[in-house]
Amino acid sequence: MKLKRKLLAGLLTLCMAVGMAVPAFAAGDPLTISFYYGGAEYGYYQMGWVDVGDIDTDAGRFYATRTIGHVENPGDEPVYTTIEGDINPADKSISSIEPDITMAHLYYDVEVADASSFTVPLPDGPEYRPEGAGFYYTFAAWMVKDGKGGYKALKGSVTAEDVRNAIETDESGNKSVVITAAFHSEIVDKDDLTNKTPSGEYPKYAVILRANGGTFAEDGSDHLYIKPQSMEFSGQDDFFVEATCPKPENGDMVFAGWYRDEACTDGPITYLSIYNDLKDEPYGAAPYAPIDLYAKWESKGAESGTTVKDLTASDTSVSISLTDGVPEDATLSADTIAQESVLESRPELKEELPGLLSIYDISVRQNGETLEIKDNPMTVKIPLNDHLKGYKYYQAVYLGDPLERFDAVVEGDFLVFETDHLSQYAILGSNTPFETSEKPTDPTDPAKPEQQGKPSEQIESPQTGDSSDMALWISLMMASCGGVLGMLFYRRKKAAAGK
Repeated sequence: MKLKRKLLAGLLTLCMAVGMAVPAFAAGDPLTISFYYGGAEYGYYQMGWVDVGDIDTDAGRFYATRTIGHVENPGDEPVYTTIEGDINPADKSISSIEPDITMAHLYYDVEVADASSFTVPLPDGPEYRPEGAGFYYTFAAWMVKDGKGGYKALKGSVTAEDVRNAIETDESGNKSVVITAAFHSEIVDKDDLTNKTPSGEYPKYAVILRANGGTFAEDGSDHLYIKPQSMEFSGQDDFFVEATCPKPENGDMVFAGWYRDEACTDGPITYLSIYNDLKDEPYGAAPYAPIDLYAKWESKGAESGTTVKDLTASDTSVSISLTDGVPEDATLSADTIAQESVLESRPELKEELPGLLSIYDISVRQNGETLEIKDNPMTVKIPLNDHLKGYKYYQAVYLGDPLERFDAVVEGDFLVFETDHLSQYAILGSNTPFETSEKPTDPTDPAKPEQQGKPSEQIESPQTGDSSDMALWISLMMASCGGVLGMLFYRRKKAAAGK
């Protein structure tokens, strides 16, 4: 009897564990998207000086928050407290009664259930027009970190792909990303780079934009003095160069970004830190000599008159996002190659490609000829077809001599990796780390990956294309539950016979 009870308890536990594990595989990590209104304060919003457009409080939370430091006794470490309150955009009222809430900064938070796959419309950008001040700040773009030390501008909506390099995880495992409002920069006079006040003189930090062969439509000159604009007066540091500065013109040439040198080898510069990149020594001393940024120019497409950076193969839906554009009439070719033919011609690859799933030949073509694409950083996205699913680790291997290996991650319905050239790539899948892999992939969090479709604690040998593990789990669950029901039926029947 004791043995039967133990067996029954074990089967029930196994049935419950398997039944709970199956739906858990598909769950994604939630993400908080925080739209930061570039230093706009609640007090100015309440007065009507800040306009944030329409706010959908059904889709997100509109609030103001501020962190304040207090020092109880001289020499003590400051103690920080955070005040915040929810805002009703209908009458601009706020739930907080803290007197300092007027200086709290505006945010709009949107929660998404799955960080690996979402599309969220961008809210209206803020405008700052203080009454009687004689100046105003106009919204330029919503900005997010690009993972390369800079920022990129968003248009229309924000997606999982847009923020994959900007997500942060706190000590509790909560994931969030901050998207910041940027304002159009101000054109200033070269003789007006010093602010003179009763307390002294201090510099207006700026850059000199040099057209480098072109001209600026603003005044027809070949250079402009540009000063960043921000509502974050007390802590202004961000200068979103690419999104907020005017761009010159140069005939039929295409503007290709700002660089630190005239030869355009150091860049592109999308962002500058005022404290780290612009400020001179000694700190705050005037006069101030602005740094130079030079425009880079590229030729337009031979026939279409422009270039493109994003291409998608019509047959396989493989796509690439290039740093440097290619002619607009160029097309992407991304066909699968029979594994047997490749391994027969290069038998040494059999040991070099464990867990081989597919081989793609990826190239950019124009007028029937292949364009040479090298030293051009890009993101490659391959549709996550059924035969690619169900692995904990992925790797893309450039089939050159020597081989080059790139860790790939699952993002929504795509397998994504970074490279700087195109050719033949083998896609590998495994449930144990590759020699060059540092962390597993997870469609819910590129920063802290896990295996899609299997528990993270499960340890298995590398797979080579068999994705029947889920079927095994389901069969095990059905067998376990069947055993439990059979045991219960047997006990009931025996008890009835004994009466």
